[in-house]
Amino acid sequence: MMQLFKDPILLAIATATTLPFLAMAVILIFTRHNVRLSCTISVGTIGVSLMSALYLLITLWNAPAPIEYKALWMMSGNAITISFGYLLDPLSLLMLTIVAVISSMVQIYSLGYMAGDPGITRYYAFQSLFAWAMMTMVIAPGMMQLYIFWELVGLASYLLIGYYYEKYSAQQACKKAFVMTRLGDIGFFLGLVTLLLGRVSLEILDLNQLASAHKIEPYLATVSALLIFGGVMGKSAQFPLLTWLP
Repeated sequence: MMQLFKDPILLAIATATTLPFLAMAVILIFTRHNVRLSCTISVGTIGVSLMSALYLLITLWNAPAPIEYKALWMMSGNAITISFGYLLDPLSLLMLTIVAVISSMVQIYSLGYMAGDPGITRYYAFQSLFAWAMMTMVIAPGMMQLYIFWELVGLASYLLIGYYYEKYSAQQACKKAFVMTRLGDIGFFLGLVTLLLGRVSLEILDLNQLASAHKIEPYLATVSALLIFGGVMGKSAQFPLLTWLP
């Protein structure tokens, strides 16, 4: 805990990714009957996350090497490790900032667009869940963390698509989106399983080094990449997994 407050970079990334989760929890548990307070909490926390993301992007854009903060979660006897934490490099920080900017714009716009809606506090809780999952996904140091938060993004999408759950059209739309994106996610999961069966590390920097040194068997790299790409196709509604779009 002391390291968190001694390291401004770690504090900034922890702030950026944790605040939306805290906002969701506070709204659902404590303030769901207080519209003004719930909206203020959600918009305020995503605003702080955006400021933290911008600080990190500006500070680390020209960093000589990626910065990792990781906690080991699992290790096998074959030196394959699964960890959770943060990977900070220009690409991940750019994506973090893009997610924070878009989330902020959506939440601010929704203040007017959703005004008077009886379920607005639930809506903002779901928006905070989406922002937390997306931001934690894009700075993942390993594929396992990326996959877990990839699925949480899918959950948030399902909840938002089915926000007007009393309407039959919304019920059908969220079910269709859930099924179609799960088809792609099966491919993503099988891609990770393929890498594990091939005794390949799921850590992103390790994967980059192995690929650059041509130390991954070509068939293994091809199969796993195609399977993971299937997950991307489903989530981004690429042909043929696009029928879940309204």
